[in-house]
Amino acid sequence: MRKLKVGVIGCGQVAQIVWLPYIHELDEYDIVAISDISLKLLDYYGNLYGVKKCYRDWHELINDKEVEAVIVLNSNHTEVCIEAAKAGKHILVEKPLCENIRQAEEIEKAVTENNVLLMVGEMKRYDSGYKYARNLIQNMKGLRMIRSRDVCDGLAASQPEIYESRRRTDVEQSVKEKINQNFNQGLKEVTGELSENLYFRLLLAGVHDIDILRAAFGEPEKVKNAVADAAAGFENGTKHVFCGPLYNQSGKELVKAGEVYIEPKSSPTFGEVLQGIDIKK
Repeated sequence: MRKLKVGVIGCGQVAQIVWLPYIHELDEYDIVAISDISLKLLDYYGNLYGVKKCYRDWHELINDKEVEAVIVLNSNHTEVCIEAAKAGKHILVEKPLCENIRQAEEIEKAVTENNVLLMVGEMKRYDSGYKYARNLIQNMKGLRMIRSRDVCDGLAASQPEIYESRRRTDVEQSVKEKINQNFNQGLKEVTGELSENLYFRLLLAGVHDIDILRAAFGEPEKVKNAVADAAAGFENGTKHVFCGPLYNQSGKELVKAGEVYIEPKSSPTFGEVLQGIDIKK
């Protein structure tokens, strides 16, 4: 059987735990090149999986004629996906595809113009348990509320005991900060003056919930209201909540969209969020 020759861009945690070992095990694929800004990671995982071509610059991997498809696992996907499409490489990219709609449209344009395939790795759609549940739910009558949850509590604490993970200790902090700044700039195109923290969490984990709902019930007509709670990332422990707009059953707007700040305590209820809180528009 002919194997598809792939290049992996980014050797961080998700590559180490999921992509590299699984691709290596599958008979359909051959990892012919990897790329990362860390020489330490390139050396270790290149030797571990027998990859001879290890590039610090992802441009070199994309221009490698032996590579037929790329798996994009670095932090900033937009530029990599566009350049990969222009080089005629098929693309499998980790979620989120990008940080905003402008970037998504640019990626779509490059993929369409260069006649390549691109897929976002939303693997939960193909989980056997989800498929079973989806068929049951789709045949239910009179549904009024659907709740989706996909993250297991405590995973972050137990993960080091289950998986080996290596960090980029040989990469200067200034380089890492520049990468994070570029990512955050993409987020800011959506959030504007609001904090990008909640939107980041939505892209990081909430996207799974949204995607499996879309897979089961189709595209939503509109979002009537949304509430998200993100306590992490604030030095004083203050909870930061994006709320709204909220409507009552007759369609009257009760609260406009905005930011809410409340003192740290156990998870607030909808009532606590709505009562006596300063909403910063």
